[in-house]
Amino acid sequence: MAKIERYAAKGVWDPPTYSQGVKVSGAQTILYIAGQVAYDAGGKPAHPGDFKAQARAVFQAVKGQVEAGGGTVDHILKVNTY
Repeated sequence: MAKIERYAAKGVWDPPTYSQGVKVSGAQTILYIAGQVAYDAGGKPAHPGDFKAQARAVFQAVKGQVEAGGGTVDHILKVNTY
């Protein structure tokens, strides 16, 4: 199983709120997931005007993609949000 650990080089400040670097060792699969959008079952935008519900739907989609690829949310290394 892959080991995921945060790290920072000696002499480089290691802030507690984010990782300067992430080291993955023993990885056999790396999954890159494209942008996710809150869609309903028919492919139309879900939850119009409700940002909180849209965000929940997007993160549920990300979770579903990761799990379908054989991982868990603990295996997520980075998420970009716009």
